[in-house]
Parts: sequence; structure tokens; C-alpha cells
Amino acid sequence: MLSILSFAAAAIWVAIVLLPWRPWSTHEVLEVDTTLPDGPSESGGLTVVIPARNEAAYIRPTLLALAAQGGSPKIIVVDDHSDDDTAHQALSVPPLDVEVIPSAALPEGWSGKLWALEQGLAR
Repeated sequence: MLSILSFAAAAIWVAIVLLPWRPWSTHEVLEVDTTLPDGPSESGGLTVVIPARNEAAYIRPTLLALAAQGGSPKIIVVDDHSDDDTAHQALSVPPLDVEVIPSAALPEGWSGKLWALEQGLAR
């Protein structure tokens, strides 16, 4: 009995490794616009929403990495009741258009991160 189960498990792993992952089932295609000039381009109205709770140590490097990507996106940082210096750190990155909004109280039925994203989206 054990050898049958071992053979079945081995057969399943062989099938997983050898069968294709259905590349035809992916319908999304990202087209490259070759008419754009090389280098950083304008964001075209891109808005980045970042929910942040007690992220003072990480928000500045995150925003600097975003700035290094080029363009000029609008960035909304939702300060989700942080106990540290998250809001001040987010506002201290000069090359970016950063707006920090304080999170409202958490309504019944919402989780914290999703509520913060909802507020950033509404903004």
C-alpha cells in the first residue's frame, strides 16, 4: 500500500514538473510604447497610495526608491494611527509630491490596511 502511495505521489510531482502552466490562459499583455523618448517620463496622472502604520524607519527609503524611478507621481501616505514619526519622515523627501493624511477611526467590518487604502483612494 505504501509503495502505491509513493508511486502516486511521485507521478503527481512528475506531472507538475513536466506539464506546461497554460500560458494561453493569461490574457493580460503589457505593450511597450516605443514612441516615448528614452529616460524618465511624466507619470501621466499616476497616484501611489501607501498605507503606513509605524513605518518611520522604512517610509523614507521607500519614497526615495520611488523617486529614483523617475516621473512625478502624486503620492498619498495614509498615516494609520502611527505611534512613531512616520508622517514627518514621509514629508521629509523633497523631490516628491507627498501628501500625508491621517486615517479616520476604523469602521466595523473593515481591516486596518484596507481601510487606509480606501481613504487614500477616496482622496
